[in-house]
Amino acid sequence: MNVFLDVDGDYDCVGSAHGLFCIKKRGDRGEVCFQFWHPLMRLKSLITVPLVVSPHEIKIGFGFDSLSQTYKVIVLMFGLGEILLKAHTMGTMAWKRLPSLKGFSFLAETYGQYVMDTLNWLALNDTSRFSHKATCTDMQQLVIFSLHLNVDHLDPDLDDLPSKFLHVPRGLDIEVPEFEPVLSVLSDSLCLVIFLSRVHKIWQMKEFRVIDSWSIMFIVNYDHLGICPFLPLQPLCLVEDVNVLVMVDNIADIKLLYLYDRRVNIFVGQIEIPVCRDVAWDYLPCLVQNPNLELPG
Repeated sequence: MNVFLDVDGDYDCVGSAHGLFCIKKRGDRGEVCFQFWHPLMRLKSLITVPLVVSPHEIKIGFGFDSLSQTYKVIVLMFGLGEILLKAHTMGTMAWKRLPSLKGFSFLAETYGQYVMDTLNWLALNDTSRFSHKATCTDMQQLVIFSLHLNVDHLDPDLDDLPSKFLHVPRGLDIEVPEFEPVLSVLSDSLCLVIFLSRVHKIWQMKEFRVIDSWSIMFIVNYDHLGICPFLPLQPLCLVEDVNVLVMVDNIADIKLLYLYDRRVNIFVGQIEIPVCRDVAWDYLPCLVQNPNLELPG
């Protein structure tokens, strides 16, 4: 059996859950379809029924709904003043229409971060604007839009979506960072990543949906550590009992992994990995989280 995906053309990795990856493929008629891939179990699914999304701008998320014990893809399509939603459950051949959302502004990130049965995107609590790719000009307006994956029972004309806005940490700097804040998931916790004045601050929500549980997980000062990447490094995962942060520097076809140890406040290693396909790059967290990973001396 061929366990490799046919990823020629326009494709991307939406996300993963429990080792299962969701791959998005875009057609030439404004449609998207998806395929599910579990490389360790050497399994892949059939390609889903195409979903026509053109001319809408879209956001996508993938995750596991523990209530129904199913994996789901959620697509948000930005229309005129409202957001249309469709859901696909792995193992079915249909798309379900969900209740729509009144328009508000999301930040630029396309793919939602999966944690605790939810998909999460950064957004703004300014209802006077409606955009799929807003720019944050006031950190006090920053919120997290959190959508629960248990949507099978919803009537699109009668029910409301199981969603809410989560607060970001109270102690955020008022100054707007030079690069857009992003969400990440580290050690199964939702994290907010902010890069300001060449300092990376990573906030961790230790107890999901509890605002008082936000705390600073890492502070990485690029000047102190003597590195100068063209763009901010991207947090990838944690190793060494969550004390070593693996961060990514994307340079053309070469991926550089930096290993930062907060116990000694230094980078303890740098690994160069040639990567031909982005989908292989999205698979790297499974590789670098190997407990037997040896840090370079």
